[in-house]
Amino acid sequence: ASTPTIATSPASCPKADDTAVRAGVSSMDCSGGGHGSNADDTQEDDSEEKPYQYELFSIMVHSGSAIGGHYYAYIRSFEDGRWYSFNDMVVSPITDADVEHTYGSGAKSFYSYSSMYTSSANAYMLMYRQVNKERNVLPLNTENLPEHVQNIVSRESEREEEERRHLAEERAMWKTKVYYNNPVLDKCEDRPLAINKDRTLRDALVAAHKLWDLEGVVPLERCRLVKFDHFYDLPEKSYEGMEDTAVSLVAGNSLAYCDLLLETREEDEEFEVYKSTTTGCVLKIFLADVSAKTVKQRRPLRAESSWTVKEVKEWLADKLNCDAETLRILMDRYYSPPLLLSDGDATLKSLGFYCSNKVYVAPASDTISVADAALPYDGSQLQTVLDSYLHSLTLRVTLPLEENIAPYRDDDNDGNGAAEMAVETSAAGAGPAVGDDQAATNKPAEPVIFKMDKRSTVADVKQRIATLLKVAPDSFKLHRIYQNSQEFEVTRLTETLLHYSDGTRLRVSMGRALQPGEYRIKIHLFQMNPDDADVADAPAISTDTSATDAPAISIDTAATDAPAISTDTEPAATDAAVAATQLANGEVGTTPLPPPLPSADSTKKAADRQSDNKTAATDSSSSSSSSNSSTGEYVCDSIVRKGMTVLELKKNVLAESGAKLPPCVPRDLARMRIRKKSWKSPSTVLLDSMVFEDDIYVYSNWDVYLQPLAEPEPVKSTLETAVFLRRWYPSSYTVGKWQEVVLVNKDVATLKGQISLLTDISVDHVAFARARGSFPSDTSLLDMPDQDWNPSVRSLSQYPVHLADDGAVFFYHDMREKTLDLSDERRREIQKQESARLGRTTHSSSRFKEKALKIYTSVDDQDVPGSSSP
Repeated sequence: ASTPTIATSPASCPKADDTAVRAGVSSMDCSGGGHGSNADDTQEDDSEEKPYQYELFSIMVHSGSAIGGHYYAYIRSFEDGRWYSFNDMVVSPITDADVEHTYGSGAKSFYSYSSMYTSSANAYMLMYRQVNKERNVLPLNTENLPEHVQNIVSRESEREEEERRHLAEERAMWKTKVYYNNPVLDKCEDRPLAINKDRTLRDALVAAHKLWDLEGVVPLERCRLVKFDHFYDLPEKSYEGMEDTAVSLVAGNSLAYCDLLLETREEDEEFEVYKSTTTGCVLKIFLADVSAKTVKQRRPLRAESSWTVKEVKEWLADKLNCDAETLRILMDRYYSPPLLLSDGDATLKSLGFYCSNKVYVAPASDTISVADAALPYDGSQLQTVLDSYLHSLTLRVTLPLEENIAPYRDDDNDGNGAAEMAVETSAAGAGPAVGDDQAATNKPAEPVIFKMDKRSTVADVKQRIATLLKVAPDSFKLHRIYQNSQEFEVTRLTETLLHYSDGTRLRVSMGRALQPGEYRIKIHLFQMNPDDADVADAPAISTDTSATDAPAISIDTAATDAPAISTDTEPAATDAAVAATQLANGEVGTTPLPPPLPSADSTKKAADRQSDNKTAATDSSSSSSSSNSSTGEYVCDSIVRKGMTVLELKKNVLAESGAKLPPCVPRDLARMRIRKKSWKSPSTVLLDSMVFEDDIYVYSNWDVYLQPLAEPEPVKSTLETAVFLRRWYPSSYTVGKWQEVVLVNKDVATLKGQISLLTDISVDHVAFARARGSFPSDTSLLDMPDQDWNPSVRSLSQYPVHLADDGAVFFYHDMREKTLDLSDERRREIQKQESARLGRTTHSSSRFKEKALKIYTSVDDQDVPGSSSP
């Protein structure tokens, strides 16, 4: 095809409308003809080279509409001049007519949006190259490349060829699963099998026989493969006479969903013929032996739902080599007792048999079973055996490590419908019994296996464990362990074991068990500044003048009614025994115990400390205590019940666990605070008068915090809110110790007023910000300037403060204090400290993420003034 040209001046090339494109899209001449050139001008001798002549060599095509579509490209070869389509991974030659279809056609619609929904394939971008014999070259061939590049191309070509060959082999393979009823494990397992689709079914059988390592176990001639539905354990179809047929033809259209079952037979047995997949049903056989009082699972068998009960009995009697007349078959009905199949003319379908069914088969093989078969099922020995089997349950109980388990075995029935209980050790039940000395003394931590009746109660389990441990049933706790290793105390003693699965794990721990309506809670220690509270009477805020030159937090006791904070007192003299005695005598209540008289040494230290405060000594360093603000140390357990008050809980903790409490916890009830534990953070303060389950929702395994206070509880009402404060010093990039205030009203004026009372900052100069997250709100010091200081709100309940409960954290600072201009070295030092303190890479402000971008320019044959780079 000829390549017409479009002639224009270099300065103004024409707009490629439909007419122009159809006339000369293949080449374009910008040598100066102008937009008014006629066709004869554009069809001049193309062999004559012009300075601004271009030829079209690529078209980007958009197929679809403005709503969506697909991009591909047409590219013309410079070697043979033909056009090729490059559409994703497909490259194919095309004609000039295909190229012309992208020119665009059709009259424009009156409606401007109609083309948005019109599907088309139009040229989206045209690419030209200037015609210049000196500069135009053909693409490089492999022979023109350097030798080392040719080696790379050769290796890449070999790799691509290997990938194509591997992909072809993968597509030619049939991947399926081969199931096999493992007689050793007594369950059906599967293994993956991959075989070429052109291989025969006989080849697949050989591969499956080898896959399951049956060489020398079962001969190949006593094996076969059948189509298998694992969901229903149903052999769907057998392939008689198709042994030499390709597996792709055997499976047919269901090749991707066809699983196989490797069946085996005895030497004198013949395989069943599975004709249809719609009328077949699987019978999961459980053989009941009346004489031995056992029930064992046998290999599943496939039957036809159209068979009658009489036919099934004859069929099973032939396989079990027993008398069909005395053979009893019972259908499992899950939550109902088994149904005896006594109507010989009833079909399996009419009795409700589906794809997979569980049946109990009891052959009469001796005089006991023959005599029992003559009796009605209700009251027979077979009913007793099946009832015991259906309600049997295995529990794995871990006993306390410190207990020395004495030999014990309970062989008596407790008369409550529970079956005989056997006790074994080891998971497999093959180890020594509990009665063995080695199991009783050397390995007390091994799980003990209890075989219980599902209709037994938790109280029955505890009674048997109590007999085993030789303790009272109410002297230990029973915990149920779930699959995710979480454990919860079992408190409902009347609950049966019907919802317990076989192999349920239980753990025994010594201690008083819960009574109905009681809840066990875990108590953890919480301190705002643990480094400063080593003893019971330690202050909440400590100022150390030797740490840094940052300004101190000065608490002016003359400006407020808040009690002065003692900075150095001796440990409380009241020990746990004295506290327990006073509690028993009714002497310990809301009235605090008399504090011990300070020694001369402590008085001098306190005077020196107060003097240091007045001289504006430091309050803390940049990262002194934030990481250890709340240790969350476990203290003890306690029990609460409905109607119990928080004050009663504190009395119980002091009486029962006073000796275990840390020294920092005062033995004064008025200075012991109980508050909710939300994940790891302290939240709602629980007042002494609050009642559990009336004012406080409580549940099992509840966690609370025990917080020691320097003064009696300041929170007097649920309408008041306790918040945490921390001062930031912009001039030194440090923070002060944690403080706590009680807000009567949730408004900005109250918060600023409390901050002003704690410090030397006037209300007008207080700046505050709600900290991100909950206590201790580990915020990097480098992020402090970017906090949302003084948000435009009146109420602290509004966005972005959202004060809803106790435990919120606020930062504050003096607006008159100038922010330190950190040097790069100091910034890196702070960032390193904060990374170590927070245990992560600190995310500083966006202003610190900006980096200088150096731009270099390259100018030929001229110098750029002021530029030192080429």
